[in-house]
Amino acid sequence: KECYAEIDSEPVASASLGQVYRARLATGEEVAVKVQRPQLEQTISFDVAILYRIIKFINRFFPKANENADWEGMLREFHTTIFEEMDYAREGRNADRFRQSFSSWRVIKVPKIYWSHTTSRVLTMEFIRGTKVTDLDALRARKISPVKVNRLLVRTYLKQLLEDGFFHADPHPGNLLVMDSGHLAFFDFGM
Repeated sequence: KECYAEIDSEPVASASLGQVYRARLATGEEVAVKVQRPQLEQTISFDVAILYRIIKFINRFFPKANENADWEGMLREFHTTIFEEMDYAREGRNADRFRQSFSSWRVIKVPKIYWSHTTSRVLTMEFIRGTKVTDLDALRARKISPVKVNRLLVRTYLKQLLEDGFFHADPHPGNLLVMDSGHLAFFDFGM
């Protein structure tokens, strides 16, 4: 049986780990489907193995190169983090936790996760439209104050860092949209 009643052939967003497509469930809900790139785990494992070899070579022949930076430690951290980020089911759980943290903040929006259509390599979530937080002209055209959006962002990050101890670690403009209603929507909870 088909998982989606319809799915666009062109992605609405693209990143290093996957692509996002607009789709519709058989029940009628418009959703965003994040699909992991094929062979991603093998590709990253190969790349990381090469980087470990390069670091060993540098440490052996250029020992002073490691004086100001722990390259091997940074690579170990990246290696762990990238594989956590590749688990879309984990990302969905992070989104649910983030939504719960902001459940009393009516102005914050986190897309609903459709667990019946989510796996470690496919994440299905509510489709949310909006304007990038950096598109100041478009925000003003929608009668939304960029200054107020900025203040809200600062408040959300203070709450995340000082109260929750759980924070959205990838706050680039593609992951933060301002909806026409003025709600601030967060996306991408891989980190």
